Amino acid sequence: MVRTVVSLKSMTKLLKKRNQGFLVELRVTRSENEDAIITKKIEKLLSDYPEVGEQTLGLPPHRSRDHAITLQLGAQPPNIRPYRYPHSQKLEIKHLVKEMLAAGIIKASSSPYSSPVLLIKKKDGSWRICVDY
Repeated sequence: MVRTVVSLKSMTKLLKKRNQGFLVELRVTRSENEDAIITKKIEKLLSDYPEVGEQTLGLPPHRSRDHAITLQLGAQPPNIRPYRYPHSQKLEIKHLVKEMLAAGIIKASSSPYSSPVLLIKKKDGSWRICVDY
């Protein structure tokens, strides 16, 4: 069996010259049995290493040193205009923030410093909140 790659230009040239042509495409397919074997292997791996797929929610544990940024006396945060969002995204941001507050992922703050957020659509259609530092 010979594998030949044909460019669009040469294919068009051949079709004009001969007024006919053939296009053959071969695809490798999997059997249902193969998929079942792979699924069983994945299930075994997941059961052998349950901590790998574990999703932890909340803040990380306290460390021996907590992070802090020392500010200069009298320093004012930069005054940056907030991003403009469509109404639907504003509602989604509020919803995601409420969820993260309830899960303990974020906590309320009275700091004059903040960072804007962006919503990025995931493949499944849901939103991912991204902080623009």
